Amino acid sequence: MIVLNYRGKRTWYAAALVLFGSALIIRTELFTGDLREYYYGAFALLLGVWLNASFLFFYRKWIAPLWKWILDFKSKKIKV
Repeated sequence: MIVLNYRGKRTWYAAALVLFGSALIIRTELFTGDLREYYYGAFALLLGVWLNASFLFFYRKWIAPLWKWILDFKSKKIKV
């Protein structure tokens, strides 16, 4: 389904994350039963879906302005 929502290279990175996460979840369910590995797989799977869907919106709306503000704040000289 991720490939149907094609957005360039970002889609292939997202598909790789989803496949990796799915493989971790399946491996955990079939062989190990380790919850930590299961949660890593769920995190990778959801991160892949989010990366393809709305990551750039979130980055442009919140992260880039915050990062710009931090860099501007650091570059100002504080006079005492």
